[in-house]
Amino acid sequence: LKAGSTDSSDKFGTSRKVALESATKWSVAGWVNSLVLTDVVAKALKEPAGTDPFKYVLSFSLADLTEKLEAEKLSGLVAPLWSAVEKLRGQAAATGAALNAKFAAEGDAFKGEMGFGGAKQFYGGLEALVGAPLMVDGSLLKAMEEEHCNKKDADLPFDTSNGIEGATSRLEWDFVVAPVVENGRYPERGGDFRKDHPDWCRKAEPLSLYEAKMAREVNPRLVKAGQAPLIMEELVAGRMYTGPMYEKYNAVLRFNSARDRNGAVLLEYASMEEVPFLQKKCGWLHLGEWVATAAGKGEPAAVRWTWNNQYSTTIHAINSIIVKLSPLTKITPLYRGWAGATLPEGFFTPDALGFRGGVEYGFSSTTTDRAQAV
Repeated sequence: LKAGSTDSSDKFGTSRKVALESATKWSVAGWVNSLVLTDVVAKALKEPAGTDPFKYVLSFSLADLTEKLEAEKLSGLVAPLWSAVEKLRGQAAATGAALNAKFAAEGDAFKGEMGFGGAKQFYGGLEALVGAPLMVDGSLLKAMEEEHCNKKDADLPFDTSNGIEGATSRLEWDFVVAPVVENGRYPERGGDFRKDHPDWCRKAEPLSLYEAKMAREVNPRLVKAGQAPLIMEELVAGRMYTGPMYEKYNAVLRFNSARDRNGAVLLEYASMEEVPFLQKKCGWLHLGEWVATAAGKGEPAAVRWTWNNQYSTTIHAINSIIVKLSPLTKITPLYRGWAGATLPEGFFTPDALGFRGGVEYGFSSTTTDRAQAV
């Protein structure tokens, strides 16, 4: 699938044109591919028995490559293959799995191994992770307000990984639901960001503006697609996620990535040094506390996790708006980059059903531009 230009019918840029060549259309390129000519080239460059194929190809000189290809009457391929060999020399490892292992062995993975769920977590859904959404006085919106304004972390400042400093849950709720137009009231990226990039700073706008846009432009398209229209709670949740609060919501979800052999989420460790990065992060964001307990009768000393706030209702609303809007998007390849972490073995070794990969616990930001991700 190849991503194309933005679809003019999609005013929010959520759709992409996808050029898909018909499987029934005959072409020279398709015919040549069907001949499996790669086998001919691979035979000409076959490594000797007992030789590492990656190291063998890297050892080629231009003269070596030319000699091997000319022996099989393939001299016309010398230039493109030599270019490919030179490019291969820039790789740190032969495969993604090997590069992943090298990255971990050299100590660059300061966050450790990324945690992903499997089929059980996929089918278990959000309720298995954060519980069911709640209501306050019969209102989901009031429950969301309770989560942001009346919990222990409501007024405790936190920073985000994209540079915003001093955000609080209460301020972010105000920014979305009842913004006050006051210069400097809402946190922004640090340093001279406000002065150097005033047009990049977020601007407080009334919720009614987005509510009208939802009713006028989005909901008619959803109804036409056979989907239920968005409601206020989903609109608020979606906007909340686009600000600093994304850091807390995803931290709650990714806390679940640390599991024991039986699949239970780990809530207790012998010391803070053993707590994985993604679970420590929840403490830094004031979502709960790691409480040290002294050794007792027959019980060793430990640190145990207690939640202050899981934002369950808000997270359910975010998930709901994503699911509802999905019929308005078109399929296209997406890329996601991670820094300072390695991938689990399940990404490289298929399971009994041939599946490789995993289920990301959090809401992932992605891009259609591979260069941005790498």
